[in-house]
Amino acid sequence: MAGILNKRERFIDLIMTNEGKRQLFDGEMKPVYASLSDKFSVYDDDNDSQSNKKKIDKFNIEASSLSIDEIVLEVDDSGRLTLPSQSEEYSVVGNKIFEAIKEETRLTYNLVNSSSFASTAEKIKNQSIENFQKNKFLSSKSMLEKFDNFKIESNTHTFSITNSTPFPEGTLTQAIDIDDAEPFMFDSKLAHYKNFQFLPPVNKDGSNVGQYSDFRSTTKGDYQQIKNSLNISSFDFSPLDQEGTTVDYVGDVPIINRESNLNIDTVIAKPFKKIIFEDTSQHNNILLQIYEKNINGLKMKKLDIVDAGEFHDENDPQNPLKHVYYVGKVYFDTNNIPTFINMFTLIFD
Repeated sequence: MAGILNKRERFIDLIMTNEGKRQLFDGEMKPVYASLSDKFSVYDDDNDSQSNKKKIDKFNIEASSLSIDEIVLEVDDSGRLTLPSQSEEYSVVGNKIFEAIKEETRLTYNLVNSSSFASTAEKIKNQSIENFQKNKFLSSKSMLEKFDNFKIESNTHTFSITNSTPFPEGTLTQAIDIDDAEPFMFDSKLAHYKNFQFLPPVNKDGSNVGQYSDFRSTTKGDYQQIKNSLNISSFDFSPLDQEGTTVDYVGDVPIINRESNLNIDTVIAKPFKKIIFEDTSQHNNILLQIYEKNINGLKMKKLDIVDAGEFHDENDPQNPLKHVYYVGKVYFDTNNIPTFINMFTLIFD
């Protein structure tokens, strides 16, 4: 609902976007955050000129569904966009990218080719940031704020797959049939969610109905177990310097392998990269979206992120709180049961 109290004052209206309507229809509409913008506002002050007052007297409708409102691209369980994302430079339908071609007064969209894929994918990646900035969100700036920009020490990093890392027994041993992988209900990375907790039936008096076994995997219930799964005891060392390994190179990228006289069971830390936030806000608020670009297939997919929760690390008294996220893809087996395949892990402290 909306009402006009004074033509010189603003009122708040609400229009649901197409994506909001889809979520509402599917029962997925769960508003969590709200933001306010003054992009289209006109301010009155003591030094108003006549031209300014004329602008203020005009009636403006602000609520609308604009392309700049699209900051987080929504996807289904397979990573395909649920609604087409479109601009004057590109269009994305599912995981296929189309390049905009201007023809006099109209736009046409053609499927990208190998030469235009990289540049168009880069535009899509940057579009969320540009839309966020164009919205001109209102915020309060703390007196403790030191920086106006967001800056990290490294913008790129390359990981290489070798005969030793990240797979302990080589790359060929890691092939798995999706029907043999752990589905959602047995996945240790999802066991902490209420949806997948072990809930055996009980009687009204609280006694057990019978004897039931918990078949879930709970091998990642604490921070130490998560580090063990990565073969990492501490993030304060360089995997390239660990004992019993040798460093090879693919171009300028250093990669780690076992020394020739080491047994194949020798544990090697999975490669990782530690990135320092050099300039950031007081609260370190981050909006993160991760995409996979298939250059050969000319497709782009948004990866899924599983929130593993926040953990306390007793071995790091300066930064004891660690927030862990799993990044990967969702596949469906022959019985149409979803399975999450973890590609890499993010740890924020």
